[in-house]
Amino acid sequence: MSLLNFPPLKEDLDQCYAVQDVHGKLSQGSRDDVHEFMLLNLKEYPLLDRAKMQQMQQSISYGNLDNAFKQDSSIDKISKIARIWNRQGATGVVGYMVGGEQNKLGKLVRSVSFGLIAPMEDIEKAGEVDSLYEECCSTLNWKSNWIRCVAWHPSGTQVAICQPSDYVRVFKIAGSSSPTTLHHTRQRSVSSMAWKRFDQRVLAVGCRDCVILWRIPEELETNRVPHSCAQIIEDHNLSPVIDLFWDSATYTTLYACSGGSSRLTVHDVITDEQASVSCGERVGRLYPSRSGGKIMTALMNNSFKVFDKLDWTFEKWSGLAGRCTSAVWTPREDYLLFTTAKEKLIFYVRFNQHGNTSKTFGTSKANVAFDVSEVIMTDADGDISDRAVGGFVKDMAMSDDGARLAVTFQDNPRHIALFIVDTSPLLNLIPSTLIEAPAYGLATSISFVPEFNEGSLLCIVWSEGKVQYVPIVYGLNRSRFNYSSYASLNCSSILGGLTASNAVSPEPFFGDEKVNLSSDELLRLSHLEKSLSPSAPNHNTSSINLFSTSGFLDASFQMAPEEIS
Repeated sequence: MSLLNFPPLKEDLDQCYAVQDVHGKLSQGSRDDVHEFMLLNLKEYPLLDRAKMQQMQQSISYGNLDNAFKQDSSIDKISKIARIWNRQGATGVVGYMVGGEQNKLGKLVRSVSFGLIAPMEDIEKAGEVDSLYEECCSTLNWKSNWIRCVAWHPSGTQVAICQPSDYVRVFKIAGSSSPTTLHHTRQRSVSSMAWKRFDQRVLAVGCRDCVILWRIPEELETNRVPHSCAQIIEDHNLSPVIDLFWDSATYTTLYACSGGSSRLTVHDVITDEQASVSCGERVGRLYPSRSGGKIMTALMNNSFKVFDKLDWTFEKWSGLAGRCTSAVWTPREDYLLFTTAKEKLIFYVRFNQHGNTSKTFGTSKANVAFDVSEVIMTDADGDISDRAVGGFVKDMAMSDDGARLAVTFQDNPRHIALFIVDTSPLLNLIPSTLIEAPAYGLATSISFVPEFNEGSLLCIVWSEGKVQYVPIVYGLNRSRFNYSSYASLNCSSILGGLTASNAVSPEPFFGDEKVNLSSDELLRLSHLEKSLSPSAPNHNTSSINLFSTSGFLDASFQMAPEEIS
């Protein structure tokens, strides 16, 4: 199966923006439709754009003015030299070193080893570190993107967003519109953040040469958290910090890795004790399972290891085509999906119990779950478009319930592939829809908002300065999303391309709602319900048969209306 099995892209680029996905039917509209929908239905979530974030950055408090205009520190000077080197080369660096009030030629000559050689080494190291960030971070164009990383609290009640200035803003869901600001002089080159589970006031921030543990007070005089609330965690194995996460079992243990070290660092925040585990090769990313019982370490060579935290034994998969670029676990921890830097495929390893032990072991060979090779998509009329989709995978995100998988691409980042995930009896990735937003630019970061009761909520950071939320509605426990202009939206479906003209409603009717429909609408609804029935024959050869492997589809489609409360 390939990306050609996805529904065709919409030809009208002004009306192709994803509004919501309801049981595999993607509703599309204009940019105004997206904005109106989010204002109406998702107003409790922070609606962010580049202008709003820049306005926050420009609002420097009076207490911060002194620091803003202080003389450069030695670290700032090295950073300035690095910028001059990138722009003007060696000539510019020498000019900077010789000129200026505090950089006399005599001083330069007397301390040439420190004034020229050492900074050059720092420049070279800084370039290597920046390259490491771009290679390992899940955010596309990490250095230049207007948002570097996003971290949702496991409860779904707040989100931390880091700007290129390394200021972290904490937004509460359905709370005050003014965020809480976290900033420290050591908080540079933030690459990852992680909230402590069951504690809404503790956030770990991975920086260039340390981890900063923020403890946010319950009451603040201003929106900025003081430096006294920040704990600095240092280790020679953590420079730079690439990834970190909290232990799901103890809630007091923090794991972190650096692309420049082969050690997995373990820090107990209660006792302030540290330990480390050797991975045998530099560690690029960490992917813990849902329970935290297994930790997948993506190594910087063509291999990865999965540690069993019960006894710290590991299994290793090597011989990959390039390093592992992204990975996700299914909620039951029976499948690990991953991608590599040199193959346009999504692989999986299945984990099974052996004997009477509670431990699980992965299959010796990774299997192909889906071919995401680049394809040229067709439009609804079957004509070939000029829009390419697929290629090498940049990042993957799986919803908390394991029902949806979102994939972004390195080569063609304007599209997000959304899959329905079936794991019974075997793993099956079912093409659902392709999400695009031409005016919003590239999809630089994706994440699923935790604890979204109506299904899944996909959060997308677009490169042109827009954060978009796309509700993916399925299952029984859901509320209605209202939209005043729904008739103007277009609905495409994984069940053969149903359009708004033959889909009476964006979701199935319930109970006595049918009594208010006209005879024509009832007839069309009858056809729609038959097309969604597992027993109905499928006469559309271009549609995807969702019932070929395990009879999977969202439960609400398989139940009679009177069974749904």
